[in-house]
Amino acid sequence: MKFAVAASLAILTPVFAKHGMVQKRGHAQLADAIQAREEQSTDICSAAVASLGQYTVYEPACVNLIYNCLDAVNSTEAIWSQASCVAAATCDGTRNLYQLAQCQNSAISTTNASYLDYGIYANITGECAYAEGGCSMTQQNFVDFFYATLSSIESPEWPSDANSVVTNYWDVIKEWVAVEGDDIPYMNFADFLLYSDSYAEDVEEDGSCEEGA
Repeated sequence: MKFAVAASLAILTPVFAKHGMVQKRGHAQLADAIQAREEQSTDICSAAVASLGQYTVYEPACVNLIYNCLDAVNSTEAIWSQASCVAAATCDGTRNLYQLAQCQNSAISTTNASYLDYGIYANITGECAYAEGGCSMTQQNFVDFFYATLSSIESPEWPSDANSVVTNYWDVIKEWVAVEGDDIPYMNFADFLLYSDSYAEDVEEDGSCEEGA
């Protein structure tokens, strides 16, 4: 932490000096401000780590998806181009996953994030995604995707059964998107990933979203 503060000061001091703004007291205030910001960031990241996989219920399989996602975002800002990130968001909540991803790669932003990669969506729904008008994601599509993603990362843990995936994750998404029928269209699922800001306190003990969440 001290090294980070010193490095930041080394970069910023010439800028302040150029404008005649360097003072001994100013240095101390700047150092305090930088350290406070870094400590706040550390606290946020620590809190996000403490909440790993505890969106609706604690699920070790979800933690494995999160770790794989975080490995992937080391080299990309396109979080929704990674299948493990998409699956992890459904079981960790989008807010916590975004925070973890930003702690891993500060270039990731919630304000300019790309929409869900359509290729991933097509892998979820099948070839009908490329038919005229596309097709919606069914409950079975989602369950298959969740398990297939766990398989692809060679997760040593798995959900207790498919019903838990439906109750704890699918039903929460379905309630948020609030579309008629049993299925979820691409745009609604993509909106959930981008805009739901879902997190543990949004979910009641029965797994449903609180009103207004």
